[in-house]
Amino acid sequence: MTIVKPEGTTFKIQGNEISWQGWHSRYLMHPREGLVLYLVNYQDAEKSRAVLYRGSLSEKVVPYGEPDPNWSFRNAFDLGEYNIALLANKL
Repeated sequence: MTIVKPEGTTFKIQGNEISWQGWHSRYLMHPREGLVLYLVNYQDAEKSRAVLYRGSLSEKVVPYGEPDPNWSFRNAFDLGEYNIALLANKL
């Protein structure tokens, strides 16, 4: 599959600010939380509407193995345990 954009991209990235089709947000890579979006706004006609102050996915529990409650301590917290952002690459 090939995606072709003859008129160029529809988004704009300046520093850590992303703009796309009326949406404006900032991002950062936190060592514990990974990707963090903050100050997410939507431009509705002439009014800027705040949608999200700060959002991230700090933990994701993956219950490996036996679903028995006595085995719950063996869950892996995949993101926070291993500092996922330290393994991320810039695009």
